[in-house]
Amino acid sequence: MSNEAQDKVSETEELESVTTEAEVAVDSNEETVSVEVTPDMVEDLPVEDEAKDLSEQLEAKDAELREATEKHLRLAAEYDNFRKRTIREKEDFHKFASSSMVEKLLPVLDTVSRGVEFNKTADSIDSVREGLEKVDKMFQEILKSEGLEAIDGSDIPFDPNMHMAVFQEERTDVPDQTVVQVFEKGYKFKDKVLRPAKVKVSKNDGEVQEPSVSNGEEAGE
Repeated sequence: MSNEAQDKVSETEELESVTTEAEVAVDSNEETVSVEVTPDMVEDLPVEDEAKDLSEQLEAKDAELREATEKHLRLAAEYDNFRKRTIREKEDFHKFASSSMVEKLLPVLDTVSRGVEFNKTADSIDSVREGLEKVDKMFQEILKSEGLEAIDGSDIPFDPNMHMAVFQEERTDVPDQTVVQVFEKGYKFKDKVLRPAKVKVSKNDGEVQEPSVSNGEEAGE
């Protein structure tokens, strides 16, 4: 066999060897790629841990929700009890607020009752007058102790917050808008006007004139 023929045979054998090695490599790669995933291998994946954490967080949130709900129900019950108690106390206050005043007026009632019985056989009206004066004084003392105060009377400037002008009179001896007469007393209760005083008010468009001195007085001087 010539040298040239031997070279061709060698080349053919090398080519067949390389092809065989390539096929083995491909088969090996196919086996690696087609590895089957078993359940035991899945258990080791981190997805299960995440699901477990989410479950624990959900249980914790459920516990917080139950606690918040119970707290809300307790607060609602406490508020309802407070509301009912406040209403009851308010009703009791309005019901018995005037009891102390009524108690203080009992002596006045006793005095009036005794005066009525006594005056059935009285021969003079002096006793009636004295009885009325006594009752009036007792009333004023009791009401004053509770905070009642009479509004100032005559010879003071007219105050629309304290007075109600029912008449107006032309006057030259007093300044304009001066209370010159009180028809009905006014009263304040602890700085609150219960009833304004009904008054007569002066009207003076000019200057106040001093009272003139009589001729007799001038002669005496």
